[in-house]
Amino acid sequence: MATLHQVPLHWTAKTLANHKSNTKAALIWFAKEKDVLPHGVPLLPAWDRLRVQLKDPSTRYRLMPLMRFCSGVHIEPAAVNEAVIDRYMDHRSHTTARASDAASRRILARLWNIGIGTIDGWPETRLIEPPVKAAEGPAWDDLPEGFRAGIEGYLTGLERIRRNKAGHRSRPCRPTTLKARDLYNQPQLPFRRHCSCDRRS
Repeated sequence: MATLHQVPLHWTAKTLANHKSNTKAALIWFAKEKDVLPHGVPLLPAWDRLRVQLKDPSTRYRLMPLMRFCSGVHIEPAAVNEAVIDRYMDHRSHTTARASDAASRRILARLWNIGIGTIDGWPETRLIEPPVKAAEGPAWDDLPEGFRAGIEGYLTGLERIRRNKAGHRSRPCRPTTLKARDLYNQPQLPFRRHCSCDRRS
């Protein structure tokens, strides 16, 4: 309900607030009438033994949804593998507003792997942490020929004596300076052109 907005529904903000309030009241009544657990699916004993050992609140908060999902479909901790995580992430994307992208899966796998060898009874199966996606951009050969020629000419000029804007002579840049400085340190460009000198050039 938190993701709903009145504009796509052609409602006023007050109407949406009333519907949310009525829905919440109905769910509370249903929970009391049917004796529904207030925090979702009860954990299987094996999962509960692992839960009580999670002392960090953030780690427990991030792993509890997986524990409840596995408990609901009767999957023991020792049976968790990449296929189970695939099922969980698909379920999560269709039934919750939580992120289900590679970053959230990476956090989940990292926290799971931390438990190996540090928490008594934690499964030995190590989950795959999706790599951080590198920024993509045009390759050097994809740039216009004139643009590349201009850069090459500028870099060549830094290697010889030249005059700056004030008319003063500037010495050629040292090789270490050319290598250390990078004018094209833009994350969207995969090529790396080591160049540049101090601001006097």
